[in-house]
Amino acid sequence: MYWLAADDFRKPVTVSWVRRVSEVDSVASPEDLGTAEVQVERCKADGVWVQRAGTHFLTYADPADRPGDGRRPDQTTLRLKPDQVVLSRFGEIAWHHTFASGRETASSIHAGSGHIPLQVHTERLLVRIGEQGGAVRCRYRLSLGGWTQSVRLLITWRA
Repeated sequence: MYWLAADDFRKPVTVSWVRRVSEVDSVASPEDLGTAEVQVERCKADGVWVQRAGTHFLTYADPADRPGDGRRPDQTTLRLKPDQVVLSRFGEIAWHHTFASGRETASSIHAGSGHIPLQVHTERLLVRIGEQGGAVRCRYRLSLGGWTQSVRLLITWRA
């Protein structure tokens, strides 16, 4: 379901995400993924949900950045469409990437004066948005050279 309000809006929300990551051999079969060690990250942050011109946007400060470390937290904005999510992260670590089911896309993560090229194969993407919030489920493989991660990501938000 991809709900659109009659009028554009801006609402404060609570954003939660769970990211499950397992390192896999780039030629691993689906059966091999079941035996890989899984790391789980969970975070919660305050955010803003905006609907503008028929598109939803979700913005939040990266909860991995801790206050008091002397720098401004990195900010992430998700542009949410029924069949794709565009992630834009700004700050000390910058990344702009498009996720769409069945597509393999390339991008680069920029950190300091360097950049890290990577490939992402989005296996599955599901965007659901209702009147009080929504959820994004994404399963993808992220490859950097010979290193590959299998990632399952769930992002939810509620007004």
